[in-house]
Amino acid sequence: PSQHIAFGMFHTVDFPITAASSKLIASFSWDKPPRNPKPEILYRLQASAWEHIRRDVGLRETARTFGTVPLPEKNSTGKLRFFQVYTTSSMNIRNRRSLESILYHHPESAVTLFSNTLDPEEISYFIELGYVVRIVPYTLTDLLTQAIDSERGAIKMYAAAFARRLPLVSTGEYWYSHETDLIRLLILYIEGGVYLDTDVIVLRNMNSLKNVLATQEDDYSTLNGAVLAFEAKNVFLLECIREFVMAYNGNAWAENGPDLLTRVASRGSLACKNTDPEPMVQTDCH
Repeated sequence: PSQHIAFGMFHTVDFPITAASSKLIASFSWDKPPRNPKPEILYRLQASAWEHIRRDVGLRETARTFGTVPLPEKNSTGKLRFFQVYTTSSMNIRNRRSLESILYHHPESAVTLFSNTLDPEEISYFIELGYVVRIVPYTLTDLLTQAIDSERGAIKMYAAAFARRLPLVSTGEYWYSHETDLIRLLILYIEGGVYLDTDVIVLRNMNSLKNVLATQEDDYSTLNGAVLAFEAKNVFLLECIREFVMAYNGNAWAENGPDLLTRVASRGSLACKNTDPEPMVQTDCH
């Protein structure tokens, strides 16, 4: 007697249709009503209901007219911040699932999508539901300046030299990937939080992770930047930024991503290794 109203694979809940709703009301225990759902369940129910409503033009416009949507923005103060980088104008289904999975496990988090190309309509659905999701345009030179401005030593000189080379560097075959490799380091160094590639699916809450990154080989020999959770001003991130601007190599796809992270970590005690991914526990690497 119910149908699944799909808000992605993660937000689907049983949403009773009209006939079933009347039966539920008739049998509802007014003397001993069930507890109100937890906020996470309530958010999922709201998302599923809005998915159903917005498919009908009349219902959708009525909801907007009477202020049913957008829902009040959720309080993300002090909550985990997530970052992703888009160089496309739209989201594919995997990208959407990635964003949905973040919000499923962290409904009160703030998600910032750094992009100069992404259509705002792609996230309008999430904003209507009160989720804190924003698209923020960027310039790489501004991010570099913001990250390095307070630093001392040769890194400022190398960063300035790299910025001057950007018009040439950005024409490279692998720059589309290398640019995002650098942006994630800069954003986390400035802001702190969690960076995720746009195809990463979150399977559990990530609040306990601090100053960690993933590996991409079974023997843990190669680090990977698809998942990065760091505090702002982390020294490992600074060393990675230094390595990037001082020794940039545009001729190999992995040179400034996984290989760079692995090189920097191998030099000393800037990173530690946790080879037990189950369960996901706090691992603090400085």
